[in-house]
Amino acid sequence: MLRTLVVVSLLVGALPVWAETPEARAERCAAQNAIVVQAIDLRLKRKSEAKALEIIQSDESETAQKYASSMPGMVGLIYGMKRKQVKELDASSFEAACLAYEQ
Repeated sequence: MLRTLVVVSLLVGALPVWAETPEARAERCAAQNAIVVQAIDLRLKRKSEAKALEIIQSDESETAQKYASSMPGMVGLIYGMKRKQVKELDASSFEAACLAYEQ
């Protein structure tokens, strides 16, 4: 019972952190889309996944640093596809999907 009470109180206390304003969501989706677009470009230029990640992570902007921990996953998503599939990607579809996602 005590364990359940602790878990519930932690979850309730974290609720404000989970809330995301539409402006914050748009900023996050645009930043993540920029990473995906760069990964697509590097994949089509036949750069290795490691080199692409190195290039993308070398950006020292505040936005890039904010999303540094998610870069390997986003780059891995693109490099996990066949090159033909990457050629057919519409880069703007990632941002649209991000904006439409509901938690």
